[in-house]
Amino acid sequence: MLDKVLAGKFMERVRNYTDYNVNIMDEKGIIIASKDEERVGSFHEVAYRILQGEGDEISVSEKDEFLGVKEGVNIAIVENRKRIGVIGITGKAREIKPIALVMKMAVETMLEYEHYKEDMARRRNEKEKFMGFLLYGGYRDRDELYQLAKRLNYEKNVMRIPILADVQTAEKTELYKIEEQLLAGIKRSPLHGSRDISFIPGEGMVLIFKAVGCGVKEMPGRYRDEIRAYVESFADDVRKKGICCRYFVGSVQNCLDSYQVGYRHCQWLKDRAADNSEILFFYDFVDEYVSSLIPATELHGMFQAFCSALDDETKETLVELTGALDRNDYNLVKSSQDLFIHKNTLVFRLNKIREQLNVNPVQKTREREFLKYLCRYLKSR
Repeated sequence: MLDKVLAGKFMERVRNYTDYNVNIMDEKGIIIASKDEERVGSFHEVAYRILQGEGDEISVSEKDEFLGVKEGVNIAIVENRKRIGVIGITGKAREIKPIALVMKMAVETMLEYEHYKEDMARRRNEKEKFMGFLLYGGYRDRDELYQLAKRLNYEKNVMRIPILADVQTAEKTELYKIEEQLLAGIKRSPLHGSRDISFIPGEGMVLIFKAVGCGVKEMPGRYRDEIRAYVESFADDVRKKGICCRYFVGSVQNCLDSYQVGYRHCQWLKDRAADNSEILFFYDFVDEYVSSLIPATELHGMFQAFCSALDDETKETLVELTGALDRNDYNLVKSSQDLFIHKNTLVFRLNKIREQLNVNPVQKTREREFLKYLCRYLKSR
């Protein structure tokens, strides 16, 4: 449930940083906070539709007629994978959508932090506090974090790799019991040592910061084999208990106050990577990760002219072909098989694209990169 007081505090901060009119609606579609205070308490029809499952985002134009709604963008506020409210910004959708997405992220982050503080008030033991520091920051200085690590007997400068074990089940009842069983199974592994840090962040997940066993110089070439062997050492055991998981391996970290970065990479991998493998490594998706950080406005500025110059059929063909070629390292035979077309058909379509855009992605790496980001923009449209 979206708290009215919390929404009001957020709106107080918003007033200091933007002139856009921002509204926050609760689970019933009622505006509970707004820069335009006269709208507080009124019904917002589009927010209600979003909360009833009509979509995560609805843009409204001047021509649309909805009860209590102005032109703008409205996006669902999600907590624990459930829509609990909506944030809306008044204005032209194309201009304000990036701002609306940032506002959504800010509200969800604030909610996550507020719930975390409430949890900390209930459970004050040092392991919980240490987990919060590692995942979300919040420590006043580095010494505070290191002193807590010392009391818990965790060496501060050990090279560790975060592994996020995500339970694959749609059943959410008694999920905390599954998490506990999973963590117990992990700790029973002969490869789980005293230098490994493990705990439950919630939502059907267990997080391990696995200490690297090989030396620093050997780590780049050996860490994948170590992680696979580690996961295999307990995966069968937990599967026998009916617990199926996927494992998301984040970036290597050698400093405690950077562990939250590795955890963030695990989360990104879980939410974004289009791969169904049991174990996924963040470093296999660096290009996708870096691309995801590019603001939508930047891509729009780079490619909107190309978008307007291409017809819909060409856009669709371009996205489809480029995606298949990229997945198959630009191997024409494998790409044609991926698309269920003959190789000659693929070559014919590539030649049409080459003639229209004057690019040759098969032979020229720079033009390959150009097409990749152009297609990323086209897909976002």
